[in-house]
Amino acid sequence: MKSNFLEKVETTIKKYGLLTPEKGHVIVALSGGPDSVALLDSLVRLGYNVVAAHCNFNLRGEESRRDEDFVRSLCGSKNIPLEIIMFDVEARRRQTGESVEMACRELRYGWFDILVEKYDAQALATGHHRDDNIETLLLNLLRTTGLRGVSGINPKGNRRVSPLIECSRDEIMNYLSMRRLGYVIDHTNNETEYRRNKVRNVIIPAIVSQFPDACERLAASISNLSDDLNLFNDAVNEWRIRYLTSDNTIDINELKRTHKTPSALLYRLLEPFGFNRNQATDIINNVTSGAKFMSNEYEAVISRGILRISKFNETEPLRKLKMTITDVADFKPLTNAGQATFDVSILDNDPKWEVRPWQQGDRIKPFGMNGKSKKLSDIFNDSKADDRVKRSSIVVTRNNEIVWVAGFRQSNLFRVDENTKQVVIISFSDDE
Repeated sequence: MKSNFLEKVETTIKKYGLLTPEKGHVIVALSGGPDSVALLDSLVRLGYNVVAAHCNFNLRGEESRRDEDFVRSLCGSKNIPLEIIMFDVEARRRQTGESVEMACRELRYGWFDILVEKYDAQALATGHHRDDNIETLLLNLLRTTGLRGVSGINPKGNRRVSPLIECSRDEIMNYLSMRRLGYVIDHTNNETEYRRNKVRNVIIPAIVSQFPDACERLAASISNLSDDLNLFNDAVNEWRIRYLTSDNTIDINELKRTHKTPSALLYRLLEPFGFNRNQATDIINNVTSGAKFMSNEYEAVISRGILRISKFNETEPLRKLKMTITDVADFKPLTNAGQATFDVSILDNDPKWEVRPWQQGDRIKPFGMNGKSKKLSDIFNDSKADDRVKRSSIVVTRNNEIVWVAGFRQSNLFRVDENTKQVVIISFSDDE
């Protein structure tokens, strides 16, 4: 006969479509703590083919070794396959500059993903439960968040599932007691150095002391908000069909004209490409041709009110050059990085022009170097340009010599000086 706890876990699995008993292995993240032990035991009893996975981060000395010994004994007693890995967290932090929490998270989930592929597993199961969900809600509210942040932990996503997501911490402890299952306790969970521990050990108990049913009500609110998020996502998908073309362009002027909250909607349209809310607001407030915005993998460029989104490794159509000639008396020094200025003699003898992506080994003769050339890679490094900017940078050449690195530097050749009578202003045409 199934216990109430097992029935609740099984109901959650069916409700969210988390797992299928006959589908294949399930990797269980097993720290040895109460949540992961209850998860492992309940999935085994429900008939799932589990493989336990334990990470030893070597951060707590003897306690870390104790945890490893415990999971070995637990899995050995139940004939459960066990994978164990030891990590050098400090070595990763020296390479990445991450916090201890972030380094452990990246190492842990990176390895879990490898195990999912190794066993061709249907999912990685974690011990996240109802109280974790409430902590996440409060943390996200304190960080500033939107609807997604207050809708809690997604029970199913990216081959990761949380079968205990509707079980409380008390229910988990009662189940362990009933089953007479041992577990280990990480003493750092009782410390308040980390923000989540402060929420768990200080803020939530204070709320519950004044509102005894707070956790039940917060959990119900999370469920309601999750439903609202699903409804909202359906609406966003319909707006995406309307505003985002098949070649990833958005008419910003139309969006502003036809939608009451254009910044919020644009953020949702751009979110899958990695752009943030502030960038969406900047785009709405600055529909200027040539303005460029970048995420980790994509760039978005505005041309005549149209936002064009492209991946960095895609070949971007290079735009035509636009040249304007003005008398030096009418010329005002430019501050626009999207333009370059030269003496009119740059047009002598019908030169050959080319616009192309920059290449390793490219050099330019910039101002202030007495005719000496400098590598573009060094110019990028001097300006602390990141890889995204480097990948998208283009150069303009005259007879195969670089005269302008768009957005960075122009050549000392044909510079405007006291002898200049006419100035050529070079920019990019809105027409590709």
